[in-house]
Amino acid sequence: MVEKLTEIGVDRLILLQSERTVVTPAESRVEKLRSIVISACKQCRRNELMELSPLQTFASVLDDIISQRLHGQHFIAHPSQPKTIHTMTEDRAVDRSLLLLIGPEGGFTDAELQAAIESGSRTLQWPSTILRVETAAIVFAIQLLSH
Repeated sequence: MVEKLTEIGVDRLILLQSERTVVTPAESRVEKLRSIVISACKQCRRNELMELSPLQTFASVLDDIISQRLHGQHFIAHPSQPKTIHTMTEDRAVDRSLLLLIGPEGGFTDAELQAAIESGSRTLQWPSTILRVETAAIVFAIQLLSH
């Protein structure tokens, strides 16, 4: 996932700790992810590294959204929501800053989903299926970057 997100042009990946997160990356794993970013940048001739942010809690990311430290448009992928990415991006403003929250296996809790919506995040769904986190990250990133 990190390799592909780097190759398609994602600027930043925030490692997210939500209520259902099972595995939290140790520093050695984060270093491995950084080496993957470097390798992917070399492969695709990207001259800027994708930023790999340290592990953050779901609440701290929402606090950053509310305080506008994370500006732009905010989305949360959730399989039970009725809107697709095509309807959600049609009214995008000129600001190209986007944040996409993708949950762990089992998805976000109802409380996390509600908190994200209350912070101004809009919901996205891939029609008809539930995607693994690594697939969802790539699919939605490509969709958002292409609009």
